[in-house]
Amino acid sequence: MKKHTHRPTLLALLAACLVLAGCHSEEARMRQAAQGYLDAMGNYRIADAAPYATQATRQITLPAMLHFMQRADFDSTYMRSNTPATITLGALQRHTDSTATILYHKSTPLSETDDSLRLHLEGGQWLAHAVLNPMARQLMYSDTMQPISRENLQRMISQPIVRTQPPAQH
Repeated sequence: MKKHTHRPTLLALLAACLVLAGCHSEEARMRQAAQGYLDAMGNYRIADAAPYATQATRQITLPAMLHFMQRADFDSTYMRSNTPATITLGALQRHTDSTATILYHKSTPLSETDDSLRLHLEGGQWLAHAVLNPMARQLMYSDTMQPISRENLQRMISQPIVRTQPPAQH
């Protein structure tokens, strides 16, 4: 009777393949969340971004954006002329088991920008985490785009800022 000497090697190879497939599918989920969120936001479909956003982003950023777009002085002509937006995802960097950052390029008829988006693992799903800081929220909810007084600007600057990007690594 012949012994199976290759069995441990085959089992190790199979285990490595399963691990790699799991990593790939997790990266695919991260990229899907980023693409869904950025495509919706870049094309001013704010409500469509909600399934791809963390709870904090859904509670703070998305309502502020909707409010801003419903203001009387919002320039919807600019919005229409600045679509469609095309999002190209770039490098993905994992920071912890539950946080990552993805680079992206946004191309619209009026501009080209490179930026990054923070991703958080929340409830077993990878979601976009883009929370507005207090100063941006105040601007979004102000009734008009009037200049901000020096006192209000100082007050806003003194408030803690919610970091949406990881610190620069040197």
